[in-house]
Amino acid sequence: MDHASFEEKLERNPLRGMVREYFEVKPLRDILNPGKIDLALHYCSRNGKGTALIHKYFSTGKISAVDPDEALVAISRETLADLPVDIALGSLTALDARDASFDAVFVLGELHNYPEWRDCLGEIARVTKPGGLFFIEELSAESFEYALGRYFRAKTDHQYEAMLRLEEFREAIQAAGFEILRLQKRKPFGLFSYFVMVARLRMTAGGLPTS
Repeated sequence: MDHASFEEKLERNPLRGMVREYFEVKPLRDILNPGKIDLALHYCSRNGKGTALIHKYFSTGKISAVDPDEALVAISRETLADLPVDIALGSLTALDARDASFDAVFVLGELHNYPEWRDCLGEIARVTKPGGLFFIEELSAESFEYALGRYFRAKTDHQYEAMLRLEEFREAIQAAGFEILRLQKRKPFGLFSYFVMVARLRMTAGGLPTS
């Protein structure tokens, strides 16, 4: 008997790769193509397949990836062995990176899994360079209140009372020091809702990030 969780079974589905590519990563590039990115961070990189798509769709010199799951980090290292990617095991709320390290940070549908998502945003802001970009594809509590999302809610185990909502996430992004450049709500085929967003870390007159 297969005792894998509902989400693990979804990840195995042959259609998952197409969804990840055409509904998660490509829309981010479509709403803002930043050109050359010297050093990017894939925050919460899971099995590395999303990281490979970031490399495919964005002009990245090097990608650093971090995930808190040791088994997934091992899988990522095999998946990404031939790409200019470093994968590390680490805490999402205490990144092992210096302040202002990355030209761009990518999150692909992971922050909604963490009740401490505000702390995650603070760490992302800390390690982003002033003027650096933050690319986000994300679900929100509203995603699980709409159409197919109601079915997913019945099958998955999330702390829905603590899950980010779009408007409060928008406010938290700005409070963390980011300026929202693009925000697009998406409902493919009317079946599910999510959003894609690109933000830039603001700078003061002296060239430092705002607090």
